[in-house]
Amino acid sequence: FERTLQRSQIVRSLLGPYPITTNFDQDLATLTAETHLLFLPLARYLRTLPLSPSTQVPRAEDQYQALHNLLSHAAYLSICVRLSPTIFFWFDEKPGENYDQDMHTNIDTEGWTWSKRSIMKQHATRQVEWQKRKGAVEQELKEHLQAGTLTSREGARAREELEDVKTSSPVEPAREYQAQCKIAVFPSIKRFKAGSAKDAQRDRETSGGIPLGEKRGCREREICKAGLVCYYGKKDKSAADQHPPLLDWIDLQRQEKEEREGSLAWKAGKLVVKAGVTAVGAGVVVASALPILGVDVPDVGFPEIDLSFLRVPKWLSGGVETAEGL
Repeated sequence: FERTLQRSQIVRSLLGPYPITTNFDQDLATLTAETHLLFLPLARYLRTLPLSPSTQVPRAEDQYQALHNLLSHAAYLSICVRLSPTIFFWFDEKPGENYDQDMHTNIDTEGWTWSKRSIMKQHATRQVEWQKRKGAVEQELKEHLQAGTLTSREGARAREELEDVKTSSPVEPAREYQAQCKIAVFPSIKRFKAGSAKDAQRDRETSGGIPLGEKRGCREREICKAGLVCYYGKKDKSAADQHPPLLDWIDLQRQEKEEREGSLAWKAGKLVVKAGVTAVGAGVVVASALPILGVDVPDVGFPEIDLSFLRVPKWLSGGVETAEGL
C-alpha cells in the first residue's frame, strides 16, 4: 500500500493540473488507427457474410468512432487507476476456463443456449442409435433362447455383444460437459483499500486522514465480474486438446528461430572459411608459378614483422615432435 501511494503521488505530480498527459490525444489517435488497421481484414470479411433482413450493418465511420471511444475510456481508466492509492486487481480469464457464477457473467446467453442445444441433439442421436443396436442384440438373443441354442457359439457371442452394448451406453452430457469460457471480453476487477471499517470511519472524522502506518488490515470490494462468452465444453480434455499459453508459444517460436539462424550462421561461417582457405591456396599457387613462368615479381617492400612476442613450444624449438608435445 505504501508503494501504491507513492506511485499515485508521483503520477499526480507528473500530470500537474491536467487530467491527462500532454500527448494523450496524439497517442490515442495513433493507437486507434493502428487498431483499426489490425481489425480491418476481419471487418471486411464479416461484411461479406450473408445477414438476416433485420440486421443493420453499422457504417465504417461509426465503427471507427466506437473504437476510438473504447480506447479512450480504457486509457483514461488506466490513468485513474495509477492516480488512486488503492490496489486494483485485474484477473483475465483464458479460453477453456470453467464458468463460475460467483466470478463470471455470461454476456451471450443465445450463443450458450445454441451450443448446449447442439450437444444435446448429438447425445439424442447417439442414444437412438444405441437403443437400436441394443434392441437388435436382445432380439437375436431372444431367438436363440426360443430355439434352444443359447449355449451354442452364436448364443455365447450374442450374450457377449449384449454385455458390450450395455457398458457402451452414451454418457449424459451433464456428466461430460459444463459451461466454459470461449471468449473473455473483460476481466474481473477487485479493489483493496488499506485499513478496516473502523479505520475508514476514523479517516473520515480526522482532518487530513490518519497515517497509512496506523491502519490495520485491508478491505476487499468486487467492482465487476469477468464478462465471458460461454459454450458447452468438455470437462476433462486430453493433452492433445490443450493449447499452450500464448507466451509459452511465443518463446517456443523464438527458440526455434534462434536455432535455425544459428545453424545457418554456422554453415555460412564454414563456407566462408572454406572459401578463404581456397583463396589463400590459390594465391600461394599463383605466387609460386610466377617465377617459373618468367614473370618478374616486384618487391613491394613489405615491412618486417617482429614476432618475438610469440611463444614457441619447447617441442617445436627442439626439433623433436613427440606425442606429448603434439
